[in-house]
Amino acid sequence: MSAPEGASSFQRRRNLFLLGLVLVFAAGLFTFRLGAGSLWDLDEARYAEASREILSTGDPFTMHLDGHSWYGPPPFWMWLQAAAGAAFGFSEWTARVWAALFGVLGVGVTCVLGWEWFGPRTGVLSGFILASTLEYVLLSRLAVLDVVEVAFLLLAVHSFYRGYRDRSCGDYLRSFLFAGLATLTRGPVTIVLLAAVLGPFLAYRRALSRWREIPWGWGALIYLGIAAPWYAIEIARGGTGFLDAAFGGAWHRPIEARLGAVLYDIPVLVLGAVPWAAFFPGALVYHYNRRWQDGSLLCLLWCAVTFAGAVAIGGRLPDDVFPIFPFSAIAIARLWEEFLFEGEGRLRRTLMTSFFLQIGVVALLALAVAVFVTVRYPEALEAVRPALIIALVVLVIGPALTAILFRLRQYTGAFLALPATMAVFIAVLYTVTLPVVESQKPIRPLATELHRRLQPGDRIIGYRIGTPASFIYYTNHQVVWINDPETLRAELCAPGRVFLITTAAELAGSTPRAAEGFSLVGVRDDLVVREKPAGVACGGSS
Repeated sequence: MSAPEGASSFQRRRNLFLLGLVLVFAAGLFTFRLGAGSLWDLDEARYAEASREILSTGDPFTMHLDGHSWYGPPPFWMWLQAAAGAAFGFSEWTARVWAALFGVLGVGVTCVLGWEWFGPRTGVLSGFILASTLEYVLLSRLAVLDVVEVAFLLLAVHSFYRGYRDRSCGDYLRSFLFAGLATLTRGPVTIVLLAAVLGPFLAYRRALSRWREIPWGWGALIYLGIAAPWYAIEIARGGTGFLDAAFGGAWHRPIEARLGAVLYDIPVLVLGAVPWAAFFPGALVYHYNRRWQDGSLLCLLWCAVTFAGAVAIGGRLPDDVFPIFPFSAIAIARLWEEFLFEGEGRLRRTLMTSFFLQIGVVALLALAVAVFVTVRYPEALEAVRPALIIALVVLVIGPALTAILFRLRQYTGAFLALPATMAVFIAVLYTVTLPVVESQKPIRPLATELHRRLQPGDRIIGYRIGTPASFIYYTNHQVVWINDPETLRAELCAPGRVFLITTAAELAGSTPRAAEGFSLVGVRDDLVVREKPAGVACGGSS
């Protein structure tokens, strides 16, 4: 073996080792105390309950929630959860483990894209950046489908690009496969996103004629063979109700909601990208000036089209802009790679400015969290404030330390300090902050006590407390949700034992007066559970 060949082999082994290190880092962040804390309403508990009802109903096609048909997202995520629950039992850990696994997969594919577009060093840096991006970390630890969708989108883009680069029919076909899985996870919006990015990419490259080399016939068969059967079954079963839920809901929103989404999506994008958010503007300028490169052009198109789509949909949900983060990670990684390995001169001022902006972004995040907790959970604020402050202090100190290291020209240390900051933040959040927050969440302890008391034929009524799916999940029992006092009275007058869960204010106000005499099952914060014994004929008159 010649010296250059030996050096090349060593470099490849080293790069693969670093890639493995990135995946181990991501796995550690995503799985540390993964099962700690009860499921959050709305989505975590709703998906977990729907997956459990797949097994209880024996129906893998129409999702059910609280015993009723539920036209939510397509079923692939719930199928994964149901499989984990069937194999290992339903728990917080089994509900979340698929998100962690696909989160690691998404980091790995991001590394590969960065590697193929800009080289192995950019690939490794991309993985570290994405694995330590705040929103990506949090969603990889929650029992929600977003990370699975993004992993399939990344795989579809990677396969399409390899097909384009190598004129490979097999890679094009794999892109249809992954697009079908993305559609079966999130819905038709995924194929629209892919087309809206890849079409302009070919047009800008003056390569639209290459659409003819794509095996459209076989590709369509693969895509429809994966995505279409479920939609066909649900259309046959649900008719217009399913069609409206699957295809029409977002476009019924008024134009004002879509315009207002800009004011929501920009802060979500900025705060979700902590601790890398302040590098995003510099990266956009960097790649715009290099848009003749395939990787730069695809990063720009993906970020722009995804953000425009989030605004057009007007959903005002954090997951609307979530697909941006892998491509922004690649964009920022290339900026850092050129600075660290190809000369600091031209980019030092850009990065230094970004570091100081980052301190402001983190301070804004701390303020946003403080305002949110104060407005939504004023009663719990005093209890959780010290533990919350500790976690936020870590996020503030970390970027400040990296700015100091950068100023001292310790550039590699400055970069690595940001993933280290996120690792410390997650450790503090899940060992210090989460236990305190969990002690303030009322539903699991009340539902657990109620589950212990339930017997066949018992009924549960939730009165004017919304429809928290976590209460259904932790009682493992159907709940009748009521908002009208007369309907409540009729239900309480029906024979049989009834458990009533409501707030203390409603119990003292709009509930039938006899309900105050029901035996007390439990009280947590403002929620009260009372029991009407089976021998009582009526809940009393109001």
